[in-house]
Amino acid sequence: MNMSSKLTRGELRSLFHKQAGVDEKIGLEIEIAVLDQDTGRSLPYEGQRGMRALLEAFVRDGIGQPAYKGELLTQVDMNDGAKITFEHGGAIEYCSPVTQNLIELIVTMQQSLRRLAETASTLNLALVPGGIFPFNTVENANWMPKPYGKFMREHFTALGDPGSGGEQIMAHTISTQTTLDYTSEEDLICKLRTSVSLTPIVVALFANSPLEDGESRGSLSRRTEHWFKTDSRRSGLIPRALKEDVTIDDYIDWALNNEVIFYATDGEYKSGEGCTFAAVLADGFPDGRYPTLVDWRNHLCQLWPDVRTRETIELRAPDGPPFEAIPAVPAFWVGILYHRPSCDSVWQLLKDCTIEQHQVARADAARQGLSAQYCGKPIASLAKEVIRLAEEGLQHRINLGLEDPKVLEYLEPLKTIVETGKTFAESCIENWNGSLVRSPARFVEMYRIK
Repeated sequence: MNMSSKLTRGELRSLFHKQAGVDEKIGLEIEIAVLDQDTGRSLPYEGQRGMRALLEAFVRDGIGQPAYKGELLTQVDMNDGAKITFEHGGAIEYCSPVTQNLIELIVTMQQSLRRLAETASTLNLALVPGGIFPFNTVENANWMPKPYGKFMREHFTALGDPGSGGEQIMAHTISTQTTLDYTSEEDLICKLRTSVSLTPIVVALFANSPLEDGESRGSLSRRTEHWFKTDSRRSGLIPRALKEDVTIDDYIDWALNNEVIFYATDGEYKSGEGCTFAAVLADGFPDGRYPTLVDWRNHLCQLWPDVRTRETIELRAPDGPPFEAIPAVPAFWVGILYHRPSCDSVWQLLKDCTIEQHQVARADAARQGLSAQYCGKPIASLAKEVIRLAEEGLQHRINLGLEDPKVLEYLEPLKTIVETGKTFAESCIENWNGSLVRSPARFVEMYRIK
């Protein structure tokens, strides 16, 4: 594309087009805190026990091959097809191979993460999944050398209070995200509406970020609370996503009207200088270049709603659970979204909730967990029903021969949460103030991958 070519609406839409016969596959992205096993704090990029040394150790131990940007080691391509990268505040991200079923996904993930953790332990480092770095703050964060990070931080700072959670999200929150397919535009809309409507329930069920700098802040999901002040124009709830007649054009319009935080030209990142994508589509970037489909896709990566769509659907609302409960995350989403009757039933259950009720419930769920209300109903009772529907969806896949019966066990942690009324976060607080005697070293030992 030359300097004067302009993308058409049809070209923007093409990113969401699916050919007939698309298989529904499953992917998993797990952000994992890399912690000093004694202090529970993050580590810098450089140094004998820093992020670079950890990635080099993965390569040394035959786990995968290194990938560089210039002289910067940024990624390890694992031998099984997974990828390991690092996040802004010193987490690693495990991006799984895409699989046809949950068993293959989970077995591969567990084997890979245990092997990574074994290597990390040789550096006296622990890999701890969850929703937050429990003993860090923005002030003592170790920022990784991600070249576009400075543009993100400048963007949030310029917003003032509405962007005050942005650095918190970048510095010390982590999550476990599921990526699923859609087979058509109609299927995308069904999955989008349903998954967005589930957000308050998902926030409550998976709440697991109660500690910040070693203290409970009166919330079960500090990660969710930080998202409230991470430029709400581009995060959280997508406008119109709770409407019966929502279309992919609504999503495109929402994306077009958000600012470009950064863009890349000739391998160099530049500030979008406050221009929306609609503006650069019409007039070009500040350097005169008109955006390409690559720029459009990169812009969509700079939007962080609870449910994000590009060629796939990314389900971003849950805090990461403890290691042994990670299978519950993809099992929950697959059971609901890959079984049309369950997907439709959840939408019928929640479709009458207004945007205002959704926003209030999401905030209450972060603080109160299952004790919160959603659209006048206890989240605890709604959670019980949607878990039942997820189980029905998994059973249907088992009946079709798509899944092993063992996958039903993956939902057990969620059933236990509903039965006891105690979230991962509440168990964490209880352990922290009890058997762990508020010791970072004991916390790390309890929650690390082994």
